[in-house]
Amino acid sequence: MHPFRLPVPELWEDVLQKVKAMGMRMISIYTHWGFHAQTPDQVDFDTGAHNLTRFFEMAKEVGLYVLVRPGPYINGELNAGGLALWSTTGAYGELRSNGSAFTEAWTPYQTGMAKLVKPFQLTEGGAVIMYQLENEYGEQWKNVEAKIPNPKAVSYMEKLKENAIENGIVVPSVHNAPNANGRPWSKDYDTVDAGGGAKVDVELVTRYAVESSCESRFDVKYLQPGWTECRLEYA
Repeated sequence: MHPFRLPVPELWEDVLQKVKAMGMRMISIYTHWGFHAQTPDQVDFDTGAHNLTRFFEMAKEVGLYVLVRPGPYINGELNAGGLALWSTTGAYGELRSNGSAFTEAWTPYQTGMAKLVKPFQLTEGGAVIMYQLENEYGEQWKNVEAKIPNPKAVSYMEKLKENAIENGIVVPSVHNAPNANGRPWSKDYDTVDAGGGAKVDVELVTRYAVESSCESRFDVKYLQPGWTECRLEYA
């Protein structure tokens, strides 16, 4: 579910109830940097659909866990993949990297989102059980066969993880690969520390539900050695 695509908080509970009625136990949500930070000098987590407090409260009331996916890049079939459009002018350097200008651009949004989520984590009696870093970002190797890490990408993910932790996120961190051929960031995958301090607790794999039910199993161990278990994200 994308709350920013249904910017009327009064309608959220109806959607959550329908998801619960389908037999689901968790819902994942993208949050949109460009929606919350429409200009470089302001971030809105307070007005209307920008305030997700009620969403998290509704999810708990309905009985659904929540996976929060704040990006900064979320794809979501959005312009610039959900990056704030003002960050794409070239003034902020290389996007989705550890550059100082890009880091300064996303920091207020990521900081605000983590602080918003903090009191709604499972550890605080809330519904949020996982928190995603970036999205479909398999850039941690310059050459995976030669085991040559990509320091820009690793540093970028480290900065995102550090920001989340510093602002109160304690539930498991996750990342999702776009498919089974993606290189995971999970702690139990690489043996030469390409992920550095950016390794996540759980690696997800995007899989689109094309069947009449979501009961199918997806074993990726034979596709990617080292993937000891797989969680599915039905997008």
